[in-house]
Amino acid sequence: MHALHSSSFPQELPSRVFKSILVAADEDSDGYITVEEVEHMLENVGVSDKVTSEEISQAFKELGSDEDRIAVDVLKGLLTDQRGM
Repeated sequence: MHALHSSSFPQELPSRVFKSILVAADEDSDGYITVEEVEHMLENVGVSDKVTSEEISQAFKELGSDEDRIAVDVLKGLLTDQRGM
């Protein structure tokens, strides 16, 4: 049992963690993460000086959004695809 737990836990943890982060980032629970919500999250973890609003907006555009927000489900789907989960 321990061997099974040890081998599967590392694969499960990233998915759960990233999905939890996305849900937490959606401060108003509207199903979207805005540039402002990302900025607030970055402030909370002390790295707001590392990324500009423009860089966040550009990242959203590169992920397929044409606004300054992106659907939480889209990001969850991208994480799932990227991690093979």
